[in-house]
Amino acid sequence: MTPASILLMDDDEMMRIILLQYLQRLGHTGEAAASGSEAIGMYRRAMAAGRRYDAVILDLDIRGGMGGLETVGKLHAVDPDVKAIVASGHANHPVMSNIWDHGFVAMLIKPFRLQDLERILDKVLPTIAS
Repeated sequence: MTPASILLMDDDEMMRIILLQYLQRLGHTGEAAASGSEAIGMYRRAMAAGRRYDAVILDLDIRGGMGGLETVGKLHAVDPDVKAIVASGHANHPVMSNIWDHGFVAMLIKPFRLQDLERILDKVLPTIAS
């Protein structure tokens, strides 16, 4: 698989560190945001600089901030082709039962392993338009 650039958003610092390490082990590069507004700003700046993220991983629930559902809507306004993966520890959350209607292309149920992330990225990344 070609190395990809992934933006991840999670309010848990340890989760951001682990995800960045996972991405590196899989041969990808990653950048992390602690909130939806930070992720949107990073995405906009990347697009303005002529580079794009191949995928984004968004935590569904952010304490005291914009979560993945609101963030994915705003990212689709910036880039209708954004490949957004929702991550949540709440498998029974209504968004998780029908991710495609909410603008996501895949989901990760926390806690997940390196192999789970690899499987989802293998599924999502080939769909990137060239």
